[in-house]
Amino acid sequence: MKRESQNDLRYIKTESLIQNTFKAMLLEMDYSQITIRKLVERAQINRKTFYLHYQNLDDLLVNQQISILSNFFKTLPDKWNVDDLEKFIRKLFLFLANASNVDNKIMSIQGHLTFCKSPSDYIREQMFNYLKSYDNFSKCQDYEANIFVSYLYGSFIMIYSQWIIDGRKIPVENMIQFITKLISKGLSESQLLLQ
Repeated sequence: MKRESQNDLRYIKTESLIQNTFKAMLLEMDYSQITIRKLVERAQINRKTFYLHYQNLDDLLVNQQISILSNFFKTLPDKWNVDDLEKFIRKLFLFLANASNVDNKIMSIQGHLTFCKSPSDYIREQMFNYLKSYDNFSKCQDYEANIFVSYLYGSFIMIYSQWIIDGRKIPVENMIQFITKLISKGLSESQLLLQ
């Protein structure tokens, strides 16, 4: 629950303290082991102060995830072209592959998102808005565009997550080519066995 005084220097410093403490704790323990009590004790702030910034830990988690993702979307050009699919996939894959350990951990946590927009909702919304600049995409009905965006997002995230789980054994370039072919041309063109 953000206060109106978000530009207040004390508010900004406290926000930064909460986020940095949260990240430090994530490097030491699982998300499920972090409690507001532990976080505020470590940050040396009151619980009430925490609640001026966030509704709960999941709110803090989502805030961190969206912050990471918004940095990616800022790097994209203003207009999208269907020929840019590989460039988009390459950029997103490299962005995530080069993220810090704590950012990768933040992005892999699910949390219990019952009260706010999830990071996947945010990504789909950003992709939808970004793809509107493509002429053929803008001619689609919203429900058609939503299916396409869900397919693109879901395919990418699941493949990327599995690559991380498997210990990044396939070289980045091979993964980028594979994901691009799989998403744009399907199984028949993608060759399941990577070389």
